[in-house]
Amino acid sequence: MQHQLKSLIPILFLVPLLFALDAVAQEHGKGHGKGAVHVRGTLTGEGVECQALRGSDGKLYTLSGDLGGFKAGDKVRVQGQVAEISTCQQGTTITVAKIQEDKSQGNDQIKVTGVLTDEGAECPALRGDDGQLYTLTPRDLQGFEVGDRVTVTGTVAERNFCQQGTTIEVRKIKAAK
Repeated sequence: MQHQLKSLIPILFLVPLLFALDAVAQEHGKGHGKGAVHVRGTLTGEGVECQALRGSDGKLYTLSGDLGGFKAGDKVRVQGQVAEISTCQQGTTITVAKIQEDKSQGNDQIKVTGVLTDEGAECPALRGDDGQLYTLTPRDLQGFEVGDRVTVTGTVAERNFCQQGTTIEVRKIKAAK
């Protein structure tokens, strides 16, 4: 029994040391190591608990940490880590290491193909082939109806009046195959 206890003593000292080294390595490599992300996009009002960012890739991200005074509507570049645990409740949460204005972005064009659905509470809705819910404004679907497969081209709305999903300001809607 005493021999077993003696063999556990080095382990008891090693485990806290490994945790401390891992924490130092994660802090030192913040924004550059495993789980590091660099995202460009527009800050939106889509976040329930955290500031939301609609990436130029069309994906929804939520941000935790210091946003440096940036607010909804601002076009930014974010560098950080994908959070393992988050209270943001939506999208992929990024712990912000660096955020800065992104002057290189014009209006973020988005093109989505999917099926028009009746999921929209305030606006027409489109369930994209990517599984995401998109709401559409203006409300004129140019003769298309729920169940139709369409491709929508437009820009991500800076303000989300539709209260669901990503709102697209539709510039063009056409039948899709």
